[in-house]
Order: sequence, then structure tokens, then C-alpha cells
Amino acid sequence: LRKKPTTSHVTLGRNEIVIKGTIHFGTNNAQLRPDGEQILDKVADVMAKHPELRKVRVEGHTDNRGSAEKNLQLSKARAASVVTYLVKVGVDPSRLESEGYGSTQPLVPNMTPAQRAKNRRVAFKILEQGPRQ
Repeated sequence: LRKKPTTSHVTLGRNEIVIKGTIHFGTNNAQLRPDGEQILDKVADVMAKHPELRKVRVEGHTDNRGSAEKNLQLSKARAASVVTYLVKVGVDPSRLESEGYGSTQPLVPNMTPAQRAKNRRVAFKILEQGPRQ
């Protein structure tokens, strides 16, 4: 058993499920690391507690290192890997979709290693919400 932290790293925002921290993958692949799975378990928990979240898009983003085509494919594969994991832990697949954006939507300029790390991310955008049940 893992001890649960006192504060969650996953919260429900207005138009997204907000994660504090990073979902980590293997280098140049879409293999989830165990610390990423822990965050995704909390995302699945938020979705279970909020059935009014009818559709969430898992968005994959990369930094600008490497070719644009490779980054796009990597971001798509990582977003799909996240959806696969969420379905495996009980989220209804009809509530999820995935999309990869490669390096086309950076949060900050890709000038330093820290900035590139910030741009390598997974986001959870809420596309459809119904009334709270």
C-alpha cells in the first residue's frame, strides 16, 4: 500500500483537470513511468467522482528538440498511452479522446532545459460537461 499524500496533485479546474507535477514517460517513447501512473490514478479518481465530465481530451505536448514530425507522432502516442491507462483503471472510454500537438503549443520559449521540460506535458481539457448528478 502506498501512503496517500495529504494534498492531491490533481484538481478540477474550470475547463480542465489540473495536474501538479509531470507525467513521465521513457525517453523517446510512450511508455508510462510508475510516477506517471500515480498521477493518472488520481485523474481517474477525479473522473469517477465527477460523472458530469462527459468528455475529456488528453493532449500530448513535446518540446522543440527533434523533428516536428517525430515530435507530433510522439505526442500522439503518449496521449493515447494515457487514455489506454485511464481505461485500464476504470474510466469509460467514451469519456476520453486523445490528441498530440507536438511542439506547436509551447507554454514558454524552448530556450533552456527547464523551459523545454515545462513544454513536455500532458493536459486534460474538458470538452463536454453536463449537470452535476
